[in-house]
Amino acid sequence: MPLGLGSNLSRAISKPITPGIVTDNLVLKHKYDAGSVVPVSDGAAYFDGTDDYIDCGDISSIEGENDISLGMWVQYLDTNAQTFFSKGSYYLSGGSFGGYYSPDTGRWRFSLDNGWFSYTSDISADLPLNKWHHIVVTYSNTNDRVFFYFNGVKVTPSTISGTYSSIPATSHNLYIGRDGSNYGNQLCANAFIYKKELTQTEVKSIMNKNYAGLTSSEKTNLVSWWNLSADANDSHGSNNGTLT
Repeated sequence: MPLGLGSNLSRAISKPITPGIVTDNLVLKHKYDAGSVVPVSDGAAYFDGTDDYIDCGDISSIEGENDISLGMWVQYLDTNAQTFFSKGSYYLSGGSFGGYYSPDTGRWRFSLDNGWFSYTSDISADLPLNKWHHIVVTYSNTNDRVFFYFNGVKVTPSTISGTYSSIPATSHNLYIGRDGSNYGNQLCANAFIYKKELTQTEVKSIMNKNYAGLTSSEKTNLVSWWNLSADANDSHGSNNGTLT
């Protein structure tokens, strides 16, 4: 099945069905306690779980960095292994980093080289299928810590294996929607990478924005931002994705 984007989506992005609130700068936001939220986007990338993914090339500017943050809006469509970002695949000696959900263990995992960090969670219960969720991982070798953010809520990994280090300087392409032989069955939008450890306040500030909505300070240390509403181009840098 071909990868669908924008108006050519095989599955349409859902529209807001909950009331909104208007902030004092007259930007429509979603009222979180009224129900589920959806990303600010006109479309999303669809991955069929078989062979769809986005190849963003070898982003060498993040290699050797001590701090990194990765995130996106995602809607999972089944309970199989679901992928996040990968640069050399999850838990791979000589790889850079990878992240995905493992259904056999019920763990969200983020790895660096062959060390990994995981948080035990049930994808079907804690992050229901067919609903939009904002997922972020922040990693800091500077402060020796990793955090997962699910819809702005911060959690600490329940399992840690390995030691903290800088992002390995290994030549691997960055993938969205694929980690090794795992391909996610999902929709995703507003994917990003920062060369910094985002705070919870920063995560909540950007979670309901597309690239055009970011402030100048929110673009500081931003490496790439893929709206994924019409194509896989990088709105911030030159790391345009190739649809595969």
